[in-house]
Amino acid sequence: MANYSHAADNILQNLSPLTAFLKLTSLGFIIGVSVVGNLLISILLVKDKSLHRAPYYFLLDLCCSDILRSAICFPFVFNSVKNGSTWTYGTLTCKVIAFLGVLSCFHTAFMLFCISLGCTWDYCRTVANRAKTLHFCVFTIGYIYWVSLFHAMCSIGCIIIKTKAVCINFLLKRKERS
Repeated sequence: MANYSHAADNILQNLSPLTAFLKLTSLGFIIGVSVVGNLLISILLVKDKSLHRAPYYFLLDLCCSDILRSAICFPFVFNSVKNGSTWTYGTLTCKVIAFLGVLSCFHTAFMLFCISLGCTWDYCRTVANRAKTLHFCVFTIGYIYWVSLFHAMCSIGCIIIKTKAVCINFLLKRKERS
């Protein structure tokens, strides 16, 4: 493993300043567009009373989840790339950021699955499904967060940290020192 971390360090040191600039510019653009775009959609969904229905509650939840991921997880990645892909925040922060990233990804996947099931169900039973209320949406969103939380907690220690290149360099260097 030590050879792998040294090889990764050599690769990162050979990157040109232009490549680093392009990476940082792309990440900054992604962060900005994601936060601003999702914020605008969220404001529209909250202000327009005609959009206070089940599919739009789910869309609002997706926007909030994406805003949190973009505002919390991406800046750490941005700083890591800026520092030559080295993680300087510590083990706990690495695990928390990885956990939030996994939670957001699972939540988005499950929410999109539930939205597609809801659309199919609405198409098949148009009359019976008009009674979706805010309580049903809150229950569904809560359930999806619970299932996503379970998946994120189960996978964080054994899968995610081992595959995170940014965090793994920090953890390997820490093991080499001790």
